[in-house]
Amino acid sequence: DDEEEPTVMLGFAADVSEPSLLARNHFPSKIGGAPAWLDPVNLPTERQLRCGASGEPLRFVAQVYAAASDEPHAFHRSILLFLSPHGPSLSRPGAVRAFRCQLPRD
Repeated sequence: DDEEEPTVMLGFAADVSEPSLLARNHFPSKIGGAPAWLDPVNLPTERQLRCGASGEPLRFVAQVYAAASDEPHAFHRSILLFLSPHGPSLSRPGAVRAFRCQLPRD
């Protein structure tokens, strides 16, 4: 049987000993707080950060650093997840949004 088993990677939340490690220049993965945009110039618009269902600001939930070694223009990459503040709206369009923020290797 030449079929490969899929690779599963799990991450777990842990306390950070030094809060400065959550700064964008450390390429953090984090839950809650404020997003650490890798590229502070090319940010989502205010409209993009609003719930498509209620029009209220989305809440930042998590940021995951997901480097792409095969993509030099997107070597440093983070995925940021935002949710509507209204749980019942989560199934509606625009109530859950994910953004990719990336930087080249150099």
